[in-house]
Amino acid sequence: MKIGQLEVRLTPEDFTNLWEQSMDWGQEWKVQANRFDNGISFNWQKAYFFELCYANFVLARSYLKSIGVSFEVTNDAAGGWVILTDYDWAN
Repeated sequence: MKIGQLEVRLTPEDFTNLWEQSMDWGQEWKVQANRFDNGISFNWQKAYFFELCYANFVLARSYLKSIGVSFEVTNDAAGGWVILTDYDWAN
């Protein structure tokens, strides 16, 4: 299987148009831990939810990596994928 590489330039504003929901993340989410992959951290500040489009999830993940931001990804049993990070698009 060949893995391709694609160069896309995204701005912080572009990032805000990729996800469907953004929420504060933290210890209060432990009560819903069964929704997510085992072993996820509840020490991140933000959660970005991608329910409809896997391509948007891949672009957002690549954007955060390109700007040197740490993050963790997980599946959401309610549907879709989640990026957990301390990156706050509003700041």
